[in-house]
Amino acid sequence: MRRQEHTKLNDFLDSLDADIVCLQETKLSKADGEYVSCSLLARDSGKDEGANRYEGFLSFCEKKPGYSGVATFVNSRRLVPHTVDIGLFVPGSIEHARLLQYLSSERLDELNSEGRVVVTHFDDFVLFNIYGPAVSSDAPERMAFKMDFYTALHVRCQCIAQRIVIVGDFNIAPHPIDSSFYNPCNSTSRPDRLWMKELLSPSGPSFVDCFRLFWPDRRDAYTAWNQKMNARDNNYGSRIDLCLAKGFDGGDVRIKASDICPDVLGSDHCPVYVTLSTTLPGGFDTPSRAIPKEAIRFVVGSQKTISSYFTAGLPHTRDAPTHQQQQPCPKRAKKQANLTSLCLGRDTSSLASSSSPSKMCSWLEEEYKASEEYARQCQADAASAWKRIQPTVPTCRHGLEAALKKVRKNSKHKGRMFYCCPKSAGSGPQGQCNFFQWASNTLKNSNE
Repeated sequence: MRRQEHTKLNDFLDSLDADIVCLQETKLSKADGEYVSCSLLARDSGKDEGANRYEGFLSFCEKKPGYSGVATFVNSRRLVPHTVDIGLFVPGSIEHARLLQYLSSERLDELNSEGRVVVTHFDDFVLFNIYGPAVSSDAPERMAFKMDFYTALHVRCQCIAQRIVIVGDFNIAPHPIDSSFYNPCNSTSRPDRLWMKELLSPSGPSFVDCFRLFWPDRRDAYTAWNQKMNARDNNYGSRIDLCLAKGFDGGDVRIKASDICPDVLGSDHCPVYVTLSTTLPGGFDTPSRAIPKEAIRFVVGSQKTISSYFTAGLPHTRDAPTHQQQQPCPKRAKKQANLTSLCLGRDTSSLASSSSPSKMCSWLEEEYKASEEYARQCQADAASAWKRIQPTVPTCRHGLEAALKKVRKNSKHKGRMFYCCPKSAGSGPQGQCNFFQWASNTLKNSNE
């Protein structure tokens, strides 16, 4: 999305064939917003009146540019939201006052500053586009931040009386069936999974997992894979990209379909979708509504014409020089000389034809050949010596040469090298075996 040709973003959105497209972890800064706006406005200058027109609503991370971020794109030829909230809440709103009963003002500002939520309000439902915080072993304190985020999201949903759809990367696998490496102990000890279990409980807030609504027993249905372990090769992943819905169990608007798209490549995640249907006259269409002020075309500054993006910053053209002013083109540099020509001069044929320099010529040729042979021998000796000092590479349980890797997590072993199975992560004979061996200490600081 960042700094691409102006037609690329529109073509990408067209290819998804959706009225609303939600992206997470966009990693865009506010400075990139102008490029997104320019890309969307590029189609406004086109001649195809029947083409889709998209409006973008983006949330950026304030404290760390290029981190986190979500974006919601709406096909304004079909429907337009009447209200848009950038963030979990709007400061000073009723929802903000309600959230202050659960979390401090400083904590709420911190949650809102990471650009993890865009809320779009339509006539028949409210859509939350979220990017849930991740928790790694390097930063266990982020679990408290993650739970505060979901507490605020829960409270925010309680303030809405309409139907609700929440889509995005939750960084939570709802059930054991949704992860290749689900630990049953974590389902009762990890607070984020307990929160998800309560959210989807029939006696809870009445949210449903749209995918499981249509595919209750489907296995090996994952949406995210570890790229470093090539886990997608063996489909060794988890389903953490979800579509959750509430309030669609009756009435004019229903959930028609939901599925994942694991065959769509280009990321360590794959797309997921949910389709809504309505029996209302005119459907969801609201194309004549004014575009909300939170659209990226208004956020990046005063609206410009598309031509200004192509002409701005171009150098002023000067008058073409007259025939008298034009300078002759410089002659092309001659081909680089080889060693023999440097020694013998420019015209080797004239030297060879004379009587006295002929012996000099043959002597130089012999010296040149001898130097080349010496260089080849030195190179071979160096390669042989380097091979002798290299440690013997072990083989894994598959009989394959083990892969050399480095510990990058913050621990007492950080920077230390180790050998492991070179296969992609997964189970069975095609998956990675559990071979592990520390490398020599002399390799600890290599490849830094």
